[in-house]
Amino acid sequence: MTTILEKLRFSQVLPNSFLANTCAVVSGAVALSVLSQVSIPLYPVSITLQTFGVMLLGLFLTPKNAFFACLAYLSAATAGLPVLSAGHVNPLWILEPAAGYLLSFPFAAYLTSVCVRNSYLLSGIAIGQAVTFMMGVAWLSALIGVENAFWYGFVLFIPGTLLKSAAAYCVGKAKSL
Repeated sequence: MTTILEKLRFSQVLPNSFLANTCAVVSGAVALSVLSQVSIPLYPVSITLQTFGVMLLGLFLTPKNAFFACLAYLSAATAGLPVLSAGHVNPLWILEPAAGYLLSFPFAAYLTSVCVRNSYLLSGIAIGQAVTFMMGVAWLSALIGVENAFWYGFVLFIPGTLLKSAAAYCVGKAKSL
């Protein structure tokens, strides 16, 4: 008996095809764009569901497709589409405080997917979150200093990160049933 999730997987409908990969990448970028709209505005970086979306891409897409879905999302932001948190449009997002977090997304999604494909669900989620924080806080520290970046770019995000990670873990476990 197949589950709904299995029926929705592009790789089963169109196995190993360019069209399947393109659909997966575009769908992933759209999903990440939608999750970006859930935002709690804070200074200097808002809390969003973007990292939850990145983890979901790692759970459901191949490493390559997860990477390219995040890259497509960043390309859409650079093209001026309203995909950034709370629908902001900023083709120069690379100059913003959140740029380090955004730049981490392709790598976090890729590493999460690699770990999940090798049956390391919890480690994959933790590694993906760690990559996001390392790149995000490093970028932020150049703008507001190391101590402020630690407090406003890491400590402030811990409760939300734990909730998003737990949710991603539950989704991952449900997917494997």
